[in-house]
Amino acid sequence: MSIPLALCDLFPGTPTRSFVTTRFGSCEQGQILSEMFPERVVRMQQTHSANVVCYRPVAGPDLAWNTDGPETPVSYPLPIEGGICIPDTDALWTAETDTLLLVKTADCLPLSFYHPAGIVGVIHAGRKGLNTGLIANTFRDVCQALQHPKRYDISLKKNNTPTPFPFWIHYGASICVHCYQIDRDINLHMDLRQHAVLQVQKALAGHVLRETFSPFCTACHRHLFFSYRGGDATDRLYSGIVRPGPGM
Repeated sequence: MSIPLALCDLFPGTPTRSFVTTRFGSCEQGQILSEMFPERVVRMQQTHSANVVCYRPVAGPDLAWNTDGPETPVSYPLPIEGGICIPDTDALWTAETDTLLLVKTADCLPLSFYHPAGIVGVIHAGRKGLNTGLIANTFRDVCQALQHPKRYDISLKKNNTPTPFPFWIHYGASICVHCYQIDRDINLHMDLRQHAVLQVQKALAGHVLRETFSPFCTACHRHLFFSYRGGDATDRLYSGIVRPGPGM
């Protein structure tokens, strides 16, 4: 199945592959760009939580480490065709190669990120997650792993950049502040992107090498994207990122 993309190569010049789907394609049933991406696909059962998971494969059933600490394994009880689904999670990162991470949205803000030490990740930044510390939890977890990789049992690439946490971050298409009314009685609107940017800046203390932004609002541009507030009750967009291994 050919899946039309809104944008490929979100992080040009880095050893990653990435994409965003449009309303003209679907990643359901494991049909996820099979010719371009690896077989190992990991996505989340998103629940608008503040939960973060680090994915790493182990002998036997796959495990992940949650943000409570690397001593707490989380099993994957939700297998899907062509991949793995991690329950009750809204941010996902890994230092593994050939592992495609997915986040699905239909108005919420999808974040994708890369660190030169070999880490990639995705975040499902909706109103609830932004209000309960999802972004702070995510980058606290990743930065702890960068400082103590043995605790997380992950292998990192040598970081030759001038700052300790030089992240590349992409903010994908989401509903804009004009379309996202959260209280009709007082005409209150919320700017998901602005909240996310401020939280990223606070979490990383300015250690961001590059930030890029999608120019699209999912509600204003329903001819390109699915929008829950625009009437798309079940269809979703997918953003994905992977760091290919040798030979990919």
